[in-house]
Amino acid sequence: MSSRVNPPIRSKYNKDEPDEVKNLRKLYATQLSTLKELFTEWSEEDLLFAIQEASGDLEVAIDRISEGHASQWGEVKGKKTKKPHSDRSTVTQPPLDKLPPAARNTGTSERSKACMY
Repeated sequence: MSSRVNPPIRSKYNKDEPDEVKNLRKLYATQLSTLKELFTEWSEEDLLFAIQEASGDLEVAIDRISEGHASQWGEVKGKKTKKPHSDRSTVTQPPLDKLPPAARNTGTSERSKACMY
């Protein structure tokens, strides 16, 4: 029988995580696992801070989250660039003599006249 060395256990948590979150994770491990099952859409960090606000009391934390008294912070993501909006006043139209005959109709149709009134 050969002995096999198990690979080191890798933490699924971010190594760059703040010390405060690491400490809360250690302190409230059992409460966190329960809250993760109940509030799957919440991040672990938000749940940890909710437990901390409840002084470690699981029931109080559950009540605060359920009643909307605990807040989620969410991740801050990079700025999104906005697409420039086309302003109709700055759009230039080609001269009428360059347009095909169907597009040259400068009069209003009966339908568009009805919509204007």
